[in-house]
Amino acid sequence: MNARILRLVSLIAMLSWVTLASAQTGVVDATGDADGNGGKPYKGSTMNYSVTDTESTAKSWVVSDTYNGAATDVANAEITAGDGTNGISVNWKKKGEYYIIYTGTLNDCSTKRVIKVEVIDNPFQIDASSGLTGGATSICSSESGNVLDWGTYETKNDVTTDLVFTVTKTDGGSSAINVTDWKFHAALSGLGSLTVSNVSLSTGSTKNMSTAKDDFDVEGLLLNGTVTITVTVAGNVTASENVVLTISNGVAITAKGEIAADNNGATLTQTLTLKPLPGTSNITH
Repeated sequence: MNARILRLVSLIAMLSWVTLASAQTGVVDATGDADGNGGKPYKGSTMNYSVTDTESTAKSWVVSDTYNGAATDVANAEITAGDGTNGISVNWKKKGEYYIIYTGTLNDCSTKRVIKVEVIDNPFQIDASSGLTGGATSICSSESGNVLDWGTYETKNDVTTDLVFTVTKTDGGSSAINVTDWKFHAALSGLGSLTVSNVSLSTGSTKNMSTAKDDFDVEGLLLNGTVTITVTVAGNVTASENVVLTISNGVAITAKGEIAADNNGATLTQTLTLKPLPGTSNITH
């Protein structure tokens, strides 16, 4: 009796394996691609996938976690363009294995094409930090230590001081993708009584700035992996403010397209404090 049961279990297992192998026939497994390519994209990347189909009168795409049965789109992958055509763009939002399913229909008869994709962790990241000497997070007014005529400086509101921030990129040691450029958005807050009179970047980077000078886009970040952002603020020597640089929308620009930087564990804000000078009157006699 036990021998018969064992033979039956073995037969069922064999039939299941054969059925699975048969079902997988035609599935292109692209997960052996080099990191960052279409079969093994980074989380946050957008990749293109296409077929050559000149005969189908109806065309549809699905990105799913299965290719059998009623495969439906998953929330962790978004078809951003091309559905209903021969090619689509997919934004990969989360690590995992997925199937891209194309269905072409002609005269109520259809055929499917399937590719298996493995989305991997994103090694690209940007971090904000202090660019002041020694990594200091506070600085005195540029007039610190000078002899001042308080009759002038008591109401003088255009004394300038440089606050220096740095933004550093990391790529996790990835060698599969050649990063040609980086870009991100930067915004300043906590200015209080201060105004921004100028923003300058280190060599190799450019900015696209609004008229307010406290909200701008940066592109470049090529020089030693770091861009220095010098924010020149103007105000009274007694001003004391905590100025915050917030970075967002980090993107690594590659030959494969743009790959959003992973914010998980990233330092996206840096605060620099402008310290006040004492409001001491002139010496009287």
